[in-house]
This record gives sequence, structure tokens and C-alpha cells, in this order.
Amino acid sequence: MCTPNDTPSPNVKKALAKRIFYNIATLRKAYAEEKLYRLVPGSPFLPSELSDCYRIFLKNTSRDLHKWHHYFPVYHRHFEKYRNRPVKIIEVGVSRGGSLKLWKAYFGPQAEIHGIDIKESCLRFHRPEEGIHVHIGDQADRAFLRDVLRQCPAPDIFIDDGGHTTRQQIVTFLECYPHISERGVYLCEDVHANACEKFIDSRMTFLEFAKNHIDFLYAWYSNSRNAFYPYLCKNPPSVEIPLLTAITRSLHFYDSIVVFERGKVCMPRSEIR
Repeated sequence: MCTPNDTPSPNVKKALAKRIFYNIATLRKAYAEEKLYRLVPGSPFLPSELSDCYRIFLKNTSRDLHKWHHYFPVYHRHFEKYRNRPVKIIEVGVSRGGSLKLWKAYFGPQAEIHGIDIKESCLRFHRPEEGIHVHIGDQADRAFLRDVLRQCPAPDIFIDDGGHTTRQQIVTFLECYPHISERGVYLCEDVHANACEKFIDSRMTFLEFAKNHIDFLYAWYSNSRNAFYPYLCKNPPSVEIPLLTAITRSLHFYDSIVVFERGKVCMPRSEIR
């Protein structure tokens, strides 16, 4: 198994950058006769549905906020339930400070927001009296991330919009995901950077890494010759599962965004009535 610290050769980086397009081409070839995989003209850009978060973005004129328009329906779908509540948010990537301002306006005055950036200049956005905190450090430094999590334990929302390298994305997930709140949301954006060689510094892209986690949702069925038998019993035998399986309700894949939704997952039970 490749770890985030493995440094890929130039040829491996090139192959990883092309992986998405190779996968598309392979599926299209395998099902060449299927209507689903035929080429069609792409639709021109149209504004996304006008959620409150999107309206705040559209009204911003400070030139300090850089977002893809198609991200806003995803934000609204996964974040809306936290509005006007005492929510805790960590976002990697402060840049010009616009997203800190966006989240404060969207979530409301009770929101506690922690931004992470490697640039010291971002400290100018540190306003603890407004519930906005800025931490300076490298998101690939696990000791630094642990220190941030001590200052903001059990965040409800974790957004990775940082350096976008594959190693940063993988290391940040591994260190932070176990520590977000029980029904929290972990969102990694700009995953399309995984198709660009300059952002690949591990032997697996974050997108491939995240895809592999789909299988963890099915870990319950890997401990028996008859995968379904234990779940038909009134007193089923104990089944050991990875922690990730026990705390992950769902994974969501969008254009350039991957979302992990946490939640306590109990042993499945099948019943005939």
C-alpha cells in the first residue's frame, strides 16, 4: 500500500494525472453501444440555484473571494442544517480572507470559524472577538493539525481548500476526519487538481484514495462465509469493523468535491415479517 510520504517518479505523476481520463475512456470503450456514454455537447454556464450562500457570494465586491459557482449547491446541501446554530468550522486555506467572511455571514453570529493557512500575512484576518481565528502552519504537518484540533475540538464542518497537493489532502483527512463531531461533515474541494501533475506528490491521488473508501461502507459483510447470515439472527455474533465504517454514514462525489458525512453506524439487521 502506498503511503502519503511515498514520492512518485515523474512517469508515475504523469500516469496519475491522466487516471481520471483513462477511467472515462475505459468505461466508454467497454460500453460503447450504451447511450449513457456517447459524447454530447456540453451546456454553457448557467448560474446555480440561488441559495443564501450563493447570494452572499454574488453580492461580494471586495475581490477577496474565489469560488467555483457550481460548488454552492453542494455547500447548501451539506451545510444548511448548521445555520444559525453554535457551529464550529475549520477551513484550510485563508488566502484573502473572503471565505472566512462568507461563512460568518452564512452561518450566523454563533459560528466559531478557524482558518488555516501557511502564510503569516493571513493573521490580519484573525478576529477572535468576532469568532474568527487564524492558525498559521502547514496542513501536511500532523502535529500542527493536532494543535489546531485541540483549540477547536470536534468541529462540525471541516473544509479542505488548502494547498491542493495530493499528499496534503490525504494527510489532512487521515489526521482530522476521526476528530470531527459525530454528525459532522468533511468536505475536500478543488479535487480536479488531482489531474494536474504539479499537485501530485504522493503515489495515490486523493480522488482514488477517496474512491477506495466506498468499500469501507460494506465492511460489515466481509466477516462471514455467508455475508448475510449474521444479520438475520436475533442475537447476531459480534462483528469487528474498521473505525471508519463505524463512524461514516455516507460518501458523496461531485465535480471537484468529495464529501464524507459522519454518523454512528450500527450493525445492519435484516428481518422477515
